[in-house]
Amino acid sequence: MNQLRSPFSTQEEALAFLKSIGMKNRRTLVGTEREHMLTLLALLEPTDVSNNQRTFTETYHHAGKEYELTWGFDVKGEPEPYVEEITEL
Repeated sequence: MNQLRSPFSTQEEALAFLKSIGMKNRRTLVGTEREHMLTLLALLEPTDVSNNQRTFTETYHHAGKEYELTWGFDVKGEPEPYVEEITEL
């Protein structure tokens, strides 16, 4: 069986490449943390808005952090937004 080989010699090399192409960590907020952030972000204006016909994303910046609210993944009834905290790798 053929195994795929990584073009990178080390994990640090792979991480450096991902950073160079703009890859970031995403952490989905849940529970009370999500609810708190939804309330807080409702008081702010988004810094960016994206609509690709299937999903709608608003980007916010607060307290030195970046957050994204994304609607459109739920196929039943009213969609609940995903709230993600975006950080550097």
